[in-house]
Amino acid sequence: MTPKISVIIPVYNVEKFLARCIESILGQSYKNIELILVDDYSNDNSMEIASRYATQDDRITILRHTENSGQGIARETGYKVASGDYIMFVDSDDYLPLNAIETLYNKAVSTEADIVSGAYTYVNSNGDEFLHLSDDRHFLNNTTILKAFLNKKISTVVWGKLFKSSVFNGHNYVNYKKHAPGQDAVLLFQIFSEHNWKIVNTSDSVYFYMQNSESTTNKKYSEQKIDSMALTRAFAINKFKGTELHKDALYTAIRGTIVLKLKGYSKKTILRSYQKHRLDNIFNFKTIGEALPFHKAIPVWFVINFVCLRLKNKN
Repeated sequence: MTPKISVIIPVYNVEKFLARCIESILGQSYKNIELILVDDYSNDNSMEIASRYATQDDRITILRHTENSGQGIARETGYKVASGDYIMFVDSDDYLPLNAIETLYNKAVSTEADIVSGAYTYVNSNGDEFLHLSDDRHFLNNTTILKAFLNKKISTVVWGKLFKSSVFNGHNYVNYKKHAPGQDAVLLFQIFSEHNWKIVNTSDSVYFYMQNSESTTNKKYSEQKIDSMALTRAFAINKFKGTELHKDALYTAIRGTIVLKLKGYSKKTILRSYQKHRLDNIFNFKTIGEALPFHKAIPVWFVINFVCLRLKNKN
């Protein structure tokens, strides 16, 4: 018999999208699955929809939170009770191609990988599809994996990946409440630095990522998103302090700060979140000099302090 694969879906007020998501999983070409739906204290009809499917398919388990805790905690609730040999996460407003699980599983077996990360297809509000490719790379040790992750050679989200259950069993990873966009990266940072997992990318698209204006991860200018990104970057800098990856973490935070401003986020919002997570100290010349050669540090320091984030500017 083929190994069981546990698919975990956090559910919070997604009555418009949940049926499509569930059907895409129940209809997979790979049949030996358990589907764990974690209700994060929804107040719409999401649970009525989930319960209807659960009465029709005994592969579905429903778990309920007594308060809204966020996707990270909901996923943790799911993987702590999962009985599968592998674990996969799906967001409730997205869905899978019908061969997604089989594709990831076959790649995991053929390469003896602990984690397989697939390409995905972005679907905008008009239904237009755009393939985000991922090259077929293998990553075999912590340093290589974390460098690739910081430089986005490995995607910074948990969806679109297949994990051996041993990645989660017996590990006490920290999950933060409410931090929607950043919590995936924080969890993956911990996973990748915990052990020398073998990680493999595949160029096959295994996930449909939907643009949804109601999703917590798509509020383009929300302070929550900035706050989550600041949390992620601060976590990486502190995690890798004293290691050869510290420079990469600093560089990622500095580059990300400039990108945020170019995307239109306000200086006031960026600073408030950075100060909350004690990330504002990356703006001094000494810190920038740790991440960049001297001839590059000077213009970068000037751009950040006098163009992007001048403290006196309240806009």
